[in-house]
Amino acid sequence: MRVTTESGAVYEFAEGRVRRVNESHVKRADGDWVRLVTMFPKTPEVGVGMVLVLESLAEHGPDDYGTRVPDATTTRVTTRVTEVTA
Repeated sequence: MRVTTESGAVYEFAEGRVRRVNESHVKRADGDWVRLVTMFPKTPEVGVGMVLVLESLAEHGPDDYGTRVPDATTTRVTTRVTEVTA
């Protein structure tokens, strides 16, 4: 599944993993598949923002709020979803 948000972020989801694929924005781990712990809503909806809870991304940069302790996570909050494709 591919999801685009108001800010222009593009996320791809597959088999319990997610990656941010757009080249116009720079976030830690862009382009890398990372484990998706959970997301809200469970199914992306046009007009609704998403909360993505990911495996910790702390190793990707010091400005990340994740930590390196076991089972640590990083949370991303998106702008509203504008498109969802299979």
